[in-house]
Formats: sequence, C-alpha cells, structure tokens
Amino acid sequence: MSDLATLDQILLHNILESSDLGYLITDAEGYIVYINRRVIDQTGYELSEVAGKSLSVLRPGSGSSSSHSEFWNLLQKKGMWRSRLKNESDSGEKLVVLNSINPILGPDGKTKYLLSFGESTLNNPFDQEAFSELVKAIRAEEVYIVGQPIYDAYTGQVNIVEVLIRWTHEKYGQVNPLNIIELASQNNYLSAVAIYVVEQLIEFLVENHKLYEKLCFSINLNVSQIINSSLIKNIIDLIDSAGIDRSRIIFESTESDCLPIPINEAAQHFSWIRDQGVLIAIDDFGSGYSTLDYINNLSVNIIKVDRSLVKGIEDCSRRWDTLLSLLKLCERQGVLIVVEGIENEMQHSLIIAENITGLLVQGFLYAKPEPLSDEIFRDNRRSHLFGVTRALRASEEI
Repeated sequence: MSDLATLDQILLHNILESSDLGYLITDAEGYIVYINRRVIDQTGYELSEVAGKSLSVLRPGSGSSSSHSEFWNLLQKKGMWRSRLKNESDSGEKLVVLNSINPILGPDGKTKYLLSFGESTLNNPFDQEAFSELVKAIRAEEVYIVGQPIYDAYTGQVNIVEVLIRWTHEKYGQVNPLNIIELASQNNYLSAVAIYVVEQLIEFLVENHKLYEKLCFSINLNVSQIINSSLIKNIIDLIDSAGIDRSRIIFESTESDCLPIPINEAAQHFSWIRDQGVLIAIDDFGSGYSTLDYINNLSVNIIKVDRSLVKGIEDCSRRWDTLLSLLKLCERQGVLIVVEGIENEMQHSLIIAENITGLLVQGFLYAKPEPLSDEIFRDNRRSHLFGVTRALRASEEI
C-alpha cells in the first residue's frame, strides 16, 4: 500500500500528460483544477485560463450555472457517469464520442476530485442494418477468430495466444473489432458474441488438441461481461464439456471501462472467477486513473500494460519513466506482466534490459494477428530478438 501511495501522484501526472486522450480533473463541485496537454491542444486554453471555472468554459453553450449544479449533484449521488454520443466529424465521418467521469476519493472515502476523459472513434456502424448484418454473419459463421502470440520476454517461447474477432463485410469492408463490440453492446448482443467466440475457439482446440495443449488462450471480455455471472458460468460449462483444462483459458477484462458497480462488488466477481480455475487479466492497464484502484483491489493473474504507454518510449524519457514505474509496480504485485504494442527493436531492448520478473511481450515487432492454424503459434524461434535476449541474460549470470 505504501508503494502505491508513493507512486500515486507521479504515475497520475505522467500517465495523463503522455496520454493521447483528453483528461480533465475538477474538484468535488465540478470546477476545473487540471487539464492535460491533450485538452490544451484541443481547446487552445491553458490551465491558468480555466482553473477554478466550470466545464462550460471549455464547452460553450453546455448549460446554465443551475444546470451545471444539478448535473454535479446527480453525479455525486451516482458516483460515476459515462455516455456514448453519436456525432459527425468536420469531414462528415461518423463518430462515437465516449465520455466518462470517475470519482477520486480522499482518505476519508469521500469524493475529493472528479476525473473526466473522452475519446472519439471513427466509422462506427450504428444503424440497425449493420446490426442485422452482424447477426447474419455470426449465424453463417462469417465472423471468425484469429490470434496474436504473447511471448516469454527472455526465452521467446509462445505462452499465450490472444483471441481476436474479425469480420469482413461486402459493404462495410474490414470492420474494426471495437466497432463490432460497440454495435453488439448497443443492441444487447454482447453475450451472444462472447459465446460465439468461445465456441469457435473450442472447436479449433478440439480439432488441434495435440498441437496446442501447452498454450493458454485469452478471450477479451468487457467489465459488464466479467460481472455477468450467468455468462461466465455458460462459458465455463462449454469449456468443461469440451474437456479443456480451465487453467488454459484467460479472461481479459478491459481496464479502461468504468465499473458499473462498486469496486468491492467487482472484486468479489474477480475472486469468484479465479476460484473456478480460470485465469483473469486486466487489459489496457495504465490507460486511466482506475489503474491504481484496480491493482490494489482486484485479484488477477495477469496485468497487460496498455500499448499507449509503450508508444514513443525510445524517444521520450518521460514516457519511458512512466512505463518503467508501472512495470516495477506490477512486478511487486507478483503477477505475470504483458507489455503490449511493442513495434520496434529499441522498445524491445529498453524493456528487456530491466529484467522484470514474469515479463511477457506482445506486438507487431514479433507477430501480427494470424489464423490460429498459423505456424507462428508453434515456432518459438520466429524472432532473432529472443536469441539476443537469452545471450544477454546468460552473460549477466556469469
């Protein structure tokens, strides 16, 4: 706990300043105390110009002082707020604007600050025609799965395969997986998509049991799915019926989603899943303030450090210091650590040189997502980088 308290302010500042998202912190009444560089770039306002003012100064026409007060009173009662708004960019592209406001509690357990962040996702197919096409594609098994290998950082052995969903449509083209999930979420179809992915994976593993019996496979589930006990039980029943060892399956919970329930209740769900013998991971770790709250409260086997914290570490000492602080924090928790989004040899070398215990790596430098039958999942010598790593570690032990 003392480690977390010491790192809290440093991590918060470095993560928010290096993020590609716009972050804003207000006091408990909703008046601005901090904006990060992204918000400054987007709005043209410096912190000195907006400190102590309401959000309306950054969002002209957003409402009167009375509506501002009503909103923040409601927020304090609910504890958090999240919205998905449909919009269009200046060029006419469809946008999904995601906004989230989360409380930062003081030592007395009361809300001291509120952290707000937002992002826009392009080309999200919201209409009912798109959803109907998705349902038809799943029924026809035209939606398919691929995998991306996750390697032991020091031996180059493939330990885990992350299962990813893909859909190519004659009208929409190659649909972004995030858009598939968003489309399913908007139409209460997420559980069906999750079951479909699990069934596709099970079918493959049953047919190729001997070739892949030593690998674990991770499935992405958002927070609302993770806390859906009925869905989790259905997935475990499917795994058991196929004779697959539960410990070979990992549920990846997206960390950037704000929790729809109090964190102590979420902790009970995570612990229950681990008690079932299934492994559990926090995905996108480091992409929001809940980082510190999650690692301190949720019982997990694996922490996946978000790719946004890897981007640019070879050129920016501040970004590298942020990533290294998080890696050291995770190492002290005694969990496996996956660093996502490694794209060049310099990033690889920087991370490997730290000799972090329990370190796994993933990224386009090593392998892109491929069909599960691809040889990359059986070839542990695919990248020369791992041979160099083994040689370096051997020399250090002499």
